[in-house]
Amino acid sequence: MFPGRVSKSSIDLQLYFVKLFGCRIRADDVPIDLVIFSQSLIRRTAHPTCRLVFTIGGFGTDKMKYAGLSQIHTSERDGRPAFATWLYTLGEFHVQVFWSAEGLTTNEPKEAWAPSDGKIVKFCRK
Repeated sequence: MFPGRVSKSSIDLQLYFVKLFGCRIRADDVPIDLVIFSQSLIRRTAHPTCRLVFTIGGFGTDKMKYAGLSQIHTSERDGRPAFATWLYTLGEFHVQVFWSAEGLTTNEPKEAWAPSDGKIVKFCRK
């Protein structure tokens, strides 16, 4: 998919969704510190605590297709968000963004991906 530029292109892929997620965090006044988000974008480095899951397929039995964004769902620890997830959907293509204040969590699925994983991006079927 990214001949000769896999490392940089995979970071760009993650940062595209990091930017969208950060804008949504700001717009919805979710109390997540955006410093690491902006530093990752400015430096063009992978966000250390954001991971993505890519899915292809419709929702429900009728396989309904639509475009949209979900609300940001968070879980808290000591009154502050410790984990958040957000869904971006375009037709049958879905990207779920996972963020954790402390990095990897048990709340994310095994298919979760980040550029630092060294894994190939996999598309899951619904």
